[in-house]
Amino acid sequence: MVKAVALNTLHVCVEAGVKNENGKVVKPAKINVVGPGKIFDIDEEGFAEFEAAGVARRATKKDVAAADPDGQTPVEPSAPGETDIKKK
Repeated sequence: MVKAVALNTLHVCVEAGVKNENGKVVKPAKINVVGPGKIFDIDEEGFAEFEAAGVARRATKKDVAAADPDGQTPVEPSAPGETDIKKK
């Protein structure tokens, strides 16, 4: 697992949804919304995808120290908007 900092709002798929043979959703996907500046844990593969897209970076010791108990670091009011990267 990697401790990462979200640079944009990220929608992270925690658990994929399930469809029946007719294509109807029988179990919706579980999605975590991670706001800008939030420190979160993600696997290496997911982190590599977010890092390549420029929407997350590894958390430094300074980031962890500056974060509140919920993992939120101070963010400038002009922080970027939302980014949605769909998992394959």
